[in-house]
Amino acid sequence: SAVWGYTKISRPEEASRVWGLSITPSYLDQVDIFVLHEGELIEHLVAGDQVVDPKHDLHNRHHIVEMDFPVGTFDLYFRLKTTSTSLMLLKMIPEAEIIKFIDLNVILEGALIGVLFTMLIINLINSISLKSSLFLSFFLYEIGIIVTILLSVGLCDIIFPSLDNTEHNTVFKIGIMVTAIVAFLFFYRLID
Repeated sequence: SAVWGYTKISRPEEASRVWGLSITPSYLDQVDIFVLHEGELIEHLVAGDQVVDPKHDLHNRHHIVEMDFPVGTFDLYFRLKTTSTSLMLLKMIPEAEIIKFIDLNVILEGALIGVLFTMLIINLINSISLKSSLFLSFFLYEIGIIVTILLSVGLCDIIFPSLDNTEHNTVFKIGIMVTAIVAFLFFYRLID
């Protein structure tokens, strides 16, 4: 099934001609963007973890595509096809800001993963030195969170290079379920 959306955009002469369109979250399967000018299709862009658009893709993991908008008013239709959530955020980034936007996303992603790995090591040390099953269950919960984040930001190709896109989605869904179970066990131990 697919969900359709629509918006109207206008580019005045003084505005940037080239724009990046960022689509999040990164685990969306496929988003088709149709750009119409005066009722005529002028561009079809595709993004998502199940498709590749070599003509427009700006980053291999973050779904950011590039579009050259002439002056005028445009109808922007987007079709979301996904087996996961139907929540989608579409951002338009002017050409001068695209590289900074990509760099910031990668830096923040790396910082989050770094903090989680640091917490993981601290809780492993605590669980061993204190012989506490509570810290051990939190350690397992953190492993689940880290794996889920690594899968959700598109690092499946690095973690599981032999799997195709459909199998990546299956691994991601299993990772979320395992993380939820371990989270339940951790919170159960915490209140017990």
